[in-house]
Amino acid sequence: MVTVDAALPGALRPSPKPRPSPGPRQDMVFVEVDQGRMLRSLLLAPPVLLLLGLSAVALAANWSRLGLDLAGGRLLPVGTVGDVWSTYLASWHPVAGGTAAPAPAALAVLGLVPGGPQLAVAVLLLFDIPLAALSAYIASRGMRVRRSVRAVVAAFYGLLPVSTTAVAEGRLDVVVVHVVAPLVFAGVYAVLRASSTHAWLAMASGTAIGVAVLGAFSPLSHVVTLVGALVGFVAVSGGARRIAALFAIVLLPMALLLPWPAVLLQHPEMVLNGLGAAYSSPPPNLIVCSVFVAAAFAAAVLRPNAAMLPGLFVIVLAIGALAAVTAVSAWPGTALVILAWGLVWVVLAGCQRGVAPGVAGRARVRRAVYVVGVVTLASLGVAGLLDLRTGPLRAGGGEQLSASLTAELERTGRSVLVVGTPTRQVAGRMPAFGDDDLVPTTSSPARIRRWTTSLLDGSSSAVGVALAQAASSGVTFVVLPTAADAERVRAAAGELVSVALPTSHGRPVLRIRLTADTGVLLPPDLARRARTGGDPPAESSTTMAPVNVTLPDVAVRVSPGSDGRVLVLAAEDEPGWEVFVDGQQVPVVRAWGHLVGVPLPGSAAEVRVTMSTTLRDLLLLAQAAAALFTFLTAIPTRRRQA
Repeated sequence: MVTVDAALPGALRPSPKPRPSPGPRQDMVFVEVDQGRMLRSLLLAPPVLLLLGLSAVALAANWSRLGLDLAGGRLLPVGTVGDVWSTYLASWHPVAGGTAAPAPAALAVLGLVPGGPQLAVAVLLLFDIPLAALSAYIASRGMRVRRSVRAVVAAFYGLLPVSTTAVAEGRLDVVVVHVVAPLVFAGVYAVLRASSTHAWLAMASGTAIGVAVLGAFSPLSHVVTLVGALVGFVAVSGGARRIAALFAIVLLPMALLLPWPAVLLQHPEMVLNGLGAAYSSPPPNLIVCSVFVAAAFAAAVLRPNAAMLPGLFVIVLAIGALAAVTAVSAWPGTALVILAWGLVWVVLAGCQRGVAPGVAGRARVRRAVYVVGVVTLASLGVAGLLDLRTGPLRAGGGEQLSASLTAELERTGRSVLVVGTPTRQVAGRMPAFGDDDLVPTTSSPARIRRWTTSLLDGSSSAVGVALAQAASSGVTFVVLPTAADAERVRAAAGELVSVALPTSHGRPVLRIRLTADTGVLLPPDLARRARTGGDPPAESSTTMAPVNVTLPDVAVRVSPGSDGRVLVLAAEDEPGWEVFVDGQQVPVVRAWGHLVGVPLPGSAAEVRVTMSTTLRDLLLLAQAAAALFTFLTAIPTRRRQA
């Protein structure tokens, strides 16, 4: 059978035979082959290899500290969700004798993370390397760079030696900057460029959330981001939407962090020191970190282009931050991480496709520079990996009292004095994350330093006075550094102390055996002595009556007695205390030079003491409103059809 081809008149060609349709088995084979190829391409994708490979590296390097209860170095133990939120929302904190200063906003951030604060901290510290690398990879998605190159450069950013040192020392603030900074940079850069996109509000709100997270853990990085956004806005002109987006980036994070920014304005030194427990360590190895400078310099010389300008601007900001941190002798980790990200951006800009090489790029030495750069960066990764095997951060690293002593503290609300570097006084529990970031009253730091000196190096009389002052401030347990220190204090104090069960780290604990509690009712003679700034008696007294009250809200009924009595509370005197006796407000008297005293009449009276929280409650309401607006507007919407 033949058919005539219409395109070639007169030509004859055989008719094609009908092809049999594939059967069910052939369809199944094709589907299995396609699925296998898709799975293989997915597993071999650069971001997947980046995440899996660096996760394995992080697990291997942190194997000795795997756990949820991480502590040590600059990280104090992190509490549960309830502990974190109760501390953040409390109007008064029983730290360093008591303070009404607002708690750091980092507590609220950790309290919002699904799984709880302990899981969030453990994931950030243990998996800082893959998280930071993935963040850098995502932040550079708008650049015309091959995915494999982006993954390699992001891997070296994740293995930044400064960040691995920060992990080993429990510097959560530097780790958060290492992970979040690339995403915030990309968000600010996108907001400055996108003036007419329909998603400008969602983009600005999402960036504001990232800036607020940076500010909650590292105020210095927050300041650097705001300065960069303002200068970038001046350099890049735009319309009304860009102006609104810029204000959202600048103002929304401040509202999301309320009332924490007020503390930073009053104490600007906290901006440079960052968040975390007081801990001193040598500066990072700048010689090792300088290799990133060499790589960026090589990229700028070999393939210069305009896309490097944002990275160069970040480098300038980071150098300014580094100079400010160096001036106050603070640890420069945050500034160095920001500097490293600017250098990484320059390197990525030099790796873009379609960029003509510079004059130096035509030389044969270019290949040698590439080889040396790869080898050196690989060496940096090994150095960072070795850093993770050292450092004070450990699982279960938080020091705790025995179960019976912990229960007693929780029941009575009295304090424990942990003598060390630094010495900490906390009521109802052992020191926890965020305590060292609370601003104490003016007299508290000097008083606690004086106690430390007297207990460790003082004479018998000095030890007795220090114990009496500590007992009047509500201290019932004293944790000393070594057994030798405990023996010295026992020999000097005599019957004023007794031995208690040691801590989980084996440190000795002494119980103060003086008449004291969270409140003490003083007779007229001791009341006059307390009001004139004298020292509390260094012996047990039958004339003083201990009163167990719950601070800061006190409500007690006092029986009749002599005129001139004073109820002394184990709380530092500071603005905000309100005292009512029989419904009438009376002025606060200062007892023993620094404690809250309530003057009492000779007759029976009802006493009520509170800490004013009106301003703080208004700030928290403003924070909640800003958070609701930001989270709702951060959800992107579809473009409306014309």
